[in-house]
Amino acid sequence: MDTRAECYLLHREPMLLVDNVITCSASQITVSVVIGEKHRLFIQPNQCVAAWISIELMAQAVGVWAGVQGKQQGEAAPKIGFLLGGRQCKHFVDGYNVGDQLLIEADMLMQDQLMASFDARILDLDGKCLASARLTTYQPSETELAALLDQQ
Repeated sequence: MDTRAECYLLHREPMLLVDNVITCSASQITVSVVIGEKHRLFIQPNQCVAAWISIELMAQAVGVWAGVQGKQQGEAAPKIGFLLGGRQCKHFVDGYNVGDQLLIEADMLMQDQLMASFDARILDLDGKCLASARLTTYQPSETELAALLDQQ
């Protein structure tokens, strides 16, 4: 398995915010990220990325999970997915400094057809939880996606 997150997401710089797959199973993923140049759109003058970016980091970890699952099922390319919501979002830090190394974990709670729910969290390398949320995601079918794109 290729461990580069970019292999499993449609995102590209400057919106590809996660780096590598550490572990992935049928119901869990851990990805890593080093805060740096790839986050340039979000770096504030104090060389910090605000904590609100946590929701996107966690959503991209879930997206990588979906991409890995798709590859294992023979899909040639990643599919588009939507973050429908984030509940119980908690931030235990104000932000992340350039150079910070983070782990992002997501555990699938349930999956019903194209919708899924995940408990996600961001940890430092010592295992301290820096942010957490429950994410609800949706991956549209090819027919739904075509209908969405035709309406534009």
